[in-house]
Amino acid sequence: MKRPAFTLIELVISIAIIALVVTYLYQSLNVLQSSNDQLIGKDAARAQKSDLRKLFLLDIMQASSLNIAKTDNKNIDLLTLNSRNSLHNIARPTITYLVAKRDNRLIRIEGINYTLPLNRDTIYHVKFDEIRDNVTHFKLYEDGNHSKVLVTLKRTGAAPEIFEILRP
Repeated sequence: MKRPAFTLIELVISIAIIALVVTYLYQSLNVLQSSNDQLIGKDAARAQKSDLRKLFLLDIMQASSLNIAKTDNKNIDLLTLNSRNSLHNIARPTITYLVAKRDNRLIRIEGINYTLPLNRDTIYHVKFDEIRDNVTHFKLYEDGNHSKVLVTLKRTGAAPEIFEILRP
C-alpha cells in the first residue's frame, strides 16, 4: 500500500503562506522595536529632567548662601552658593552653575574656596559636572523674601524646563 505524500504544488503553497506570515511578523516586530526605542528615549529625557530638578533642589535647599549674578549675556545667569550637598564628597563646598561661552554647556563646578575665573592652581582642586548641553537660556529669579528660586532653562531643539524651588 502506497502512503499519500505532499505534491509539489501543496509544498510551494505552504512555503508561500509561511513566507507571508513571517513577513508580517517581521514588520510587526519593527514597529514594536521602534515604539520601544521612542519610549526609552522619552523616559531617559524625563529622568534627566528629574535629575536636574533634584540636583538643584538639594543644592539650593541645603545652601547657606546663594548669589545670582548677571553675565554679559542677558539670557544667562551665574549661580554661586555654599551648600552642604556634594556630588564629590566635599565638606561644605562652594558650587557654581555657569554656561560655558564656547560650547553652551551648563556646568556645575564644585570645590572649596575657589574664585572665578579659575587659575592653574585652583583648577585641579575643583570638580566639573556637565549638566546640559546646547543651553541658550539659563535664568534664575529669587523672590524678595529669599524663600523661592525660579529656574528657567532652554536648550536648542528641546522644550523649556521651568521649575520653582522653595527654600527652608
